[in-house]
Amino acid sequence: MSALQSTYSYSPLPSLTSTRLVEFVRTAQPGGSIRIALRTFDLSSLPPFQALSYTWGDPRCPHLDAGRETDYLEAKHVIECGGQRFMVRRNLLDALKMLSTHPDIISPFVWIDAICIDQSNLQERSSQVQMMASIYGAAERVVGWLGPADDTTASALSVVDRLSAVVPQHPRSVADVQDLARRFAAMQLTEADFFAPQSYGQKLGTQCITKADWLAWLALLYRPYFERAWIVQEVTFARRLVLVCGDRAIRWETFASSCFVIMVVPLWLGLLSQEHIRSWLPPGSPEWPRFHRLAEPHGIVTFPLAAFGLAKLRAYSRGLVADDKTQTPANHALRALLEEYRATVASDPRDKLFAFYALADHRKEPFLHPVATGVMVADYQLPVEAVYIRFARLMLLAYGSLRILKSRELDDVRKLKSLPSWVPDWSVMQFPQPMQETCARWEACGRENWVPDGRSLDDPLLSVQGRRVGTVEQVAMSGMDAPPASLQWGSIFSLLQGVPWQRFVDDRLLDANLAPIDNGDGRLDLESLPTRVEVLARTVARDVLGSQTPAPVDSLCNEFLAFAAEKCVRAMGLGSVRPAKGNAWNVKTWRSRLTGRPSAVTAYEFAEDDRRLKPILEVFESEPRGSRFSFEALWERVEEQGNQVAVNGFAAHSSADPLMKACTQFKRQSELSLSCRVVFRTSGGLLLGTGPANTQPGDEVWVLSGADTPVILRPSSRNHRFLGDAYVYGMMNGQALRQFPIVYNLLLE
Repeated sequence: MSALQSTYSYSPLPSLTSTRLVEFVRTAQPGGSIRIALRTFDLSSLPPFQALSYTWGDPRCPHLDAGRETDYLEAKHVIECGGQRFMVRRNLLDALKMLSTHPDIISPFVWIDAICIDQSNLQERSSQVQMMASIYGAAERVVGWLGPADDTTASALSVVDRLSAVVPQHPRSVADVQDLARRFAAMQLTEADFFAPQSYGQKLGTQCITKADWLAWLALLYRPYFERAWIVQEVTFARRLVLVCGDRAIRWETFASSCFVIMVVPLWLGLLSQEHIRSWLPPGSPEWPRFHRLAEPHGIVTFPLAAFGLAKLRAYSRGLVADDKTQTPANHALRALLEEYRATVASDPRDKLFAFYALADHRKEPFLHPVATGVMVADYQLPVEAVYIRFARLMLLAYGSLRILKSRELDDVRKLKSLPSWVPDWSVMQFPQPMQETCARWEACGRENWVPDGRSLDDPLLSVQGRRVGTVEQVAMSGMDAPPASLQWGSIFSLLQGVPWQRFVDDRLLDANLAPIDNGDGRLDLESLPTRVEVLARTVARDVLGSQTPAPVDSLCNEFLAFAAEKCVRAMGLGSVRPAKGNAWNVKTWRSRLTGRPSAVTAYEFAEDDRRLKPILEVFESEPRGSRFSFEALWERVEEQGNQVAVNGFAAHSSADPLMKACTQFKRQSELSLSCRVVFRTSGGLLLGTGPANTQPGDEVWVLSGADTPVILRPSSRNHRFLGDAYVYGMMNGQALRQFPIVYNLLLE
């Protein structure tokens, strides 16, 4: 190989429908150097070939070993191509060795993007990328290279074999998955079964899967291959697909079936999340030295869901026909694909859009819009910012709404700092997730449509119309920096103290056609109006409990009081005064120590830690007469929880206990609603809402025409910056149109 002096130089492709295939030149020495040639064919006359699906970077699980090897990042390994030197990255070198030697994989011709496309020729690169769906669909087989094996691979693939063996038939539709879910529901698998060796044989009819086996399987699913944006297209369009890890080849259907087993057993899926792994992988355990990094926080995602998404997409997109070949994949709306696969990774940010154009249904928007032809093409000659701006504006024009703005992420996670504020940065994961509740149909703007501004596709300014409904005056503590939950909630209740009204009047309630609070003589029944605490509970839950909206007041009251009581009990345990270990919980003693009077809670002298408790008690004490959320109702639950915790502690506090169950249900919904968001109130305390975590005093709350939720805008010297969507109690269903009749035109920069 050292004799190779010249670097390979590509010859231009003869036509727009031409492509190259790699042909292996056999060597007499086993394990010798890689020698290839490039052959040019037209798409209409391709010989039988395979296509390689792989990741350009380090293919190994990033959560097993502390460091990542840098030689995966640069093309510094030499192979011979047409008698000349050709440089490749390490993972491609390993894949080429596998392709040229694996007895089940060897094929005369292979299509490999990094070799078959002249990556330095942007025009050719753009043209070839638009053909990739056809190329992967034409391949006899797609080979997914997961990377070299490690010391966990054998165990991981043994789990794949065991789990797939209990699936009678690989699911190929939503109905198949539902049937599989019913089958496993009948097994009544429990948390104890997950850890009990005998349960695997008795209930699943398979060999025991140990903790180490499960962790090895997780390490396999965490391999970067499954997170790559282009893999979504390659997996979906492949007629036949095989995965290779080290020297082991496994059919995609076998691998995907193992994923479906865990997908349809939610209890076991939860046990494999980082949060739960930490509880059953303690330091000092036999599995700890090899797998402890799987339990360490590494981003907000707590499970390698990318592999599950691929399994579902391929299963739902394809179906077997009589000759055991697969049909053309069913197409999906582009908007849905971008939302579903936002977390995928691409070395070129433009590929976060380009990789999904061919997968989308071209009979749907935005492809039907007149300007789509010029936008919906992979063009690597355009800067990333131009690609994103043009695409965002096309989505606005095609749908006639501002929904694409809901894809906007926090400023802190944006990488492309030069993007206009209203254009999502698709190169990164979206935090917070867009507000969407399946049971809620918000129409903050009523039926008002956004009016296009007539600006060019490349214009960084966006003209919008809307109503300003308030200015942010106070923001509670964010959970982004992981403060103690009781301290965060103390901050939220402290914010609520600045709300001057005791009951909230939603102007929809004044509509004579609804008349939900008429006491019979034409007057409002004031005691039926929501109080400050009820409005807070509805705000932090987006007024949703389970699948019901508005949240039923009885259920909301029960769950929120249990939740607030738990925060009080935890705050008391963290304060300067603590009940003696083993003693019963003495609420009268607590009241006496806190206030000097055992019969009432009216004044407070707290240590620093107790600032998390004081606002909660003060707010509940100030609830008006007749409130379901009264101080007495709260304290009753504090006493009940306190007595249980004093005896058993929080760890042993049973989730089956009705009070704890109610607390957990509200906690789950509020954590979803407040993830990467903060509670705020507007000037004068008129409105309560939740907005992006970077919301700050002085930001403005707007209801924009064409937006189904309110938004947070930040005034600049001349225009406004878009921060994200918001939930504002009393402004989610067109109320702004009545209360704020003046519509303003403004520019988002």
